[in-house]
Amino acid sequence: MAGAVLDGQTDAVLDLWYGYVGGNEHLLHYFTKGGQPNMDYLGAVRARFGQWILDLCNRSYDQDWLNYQHEIALRHHSTKKNQTDGVDTVPIIHARYLVAFIYPITATIKGFWAKGQAPTKWTPCTMLGSRPDPDDFALVPALF
Repeated sequence: MAGAVLDGQTDAVLDLWYGYVGGNEHLLHYFTKGGQPNMDYLGAVRARFGQWILDLCNRSYDQDWLNYQHEIALRHHSTKKNQTDGVDTVPIIHARYLVAFIYPITATIKGFWAKGQAPTKWTPCTMLGSRPDPDDFALVPALF
């Protein structure tokens, strides 16, 4: 039900969320090199983020889902950051910013649900968290 309501609204959701990221220099930093935002990279990530919104609402939460979330997590860590898009930006997104982004995502989605019949309560099933990386003692963001 939530997926049906959000389908067709993902661009508006992403406009709001990207406005939040773009309005906070410490968050926009993760899409930059030398202090300049990489617009191609922001666009590619935006497309995947939009798909994630719909997948979050519509996919089965099975092993394939967990594997998908793990891949997303690796793309936020130096293990795979920048490889998918072949870009040169900062090498890692620190876990504290991933965790801090849970609230804006959760709080702002309610206004989009009001445009249709959707749940009144929602918490992303793939809450952003972290797990220790034994190889370099950094935190690897993990979506679970």
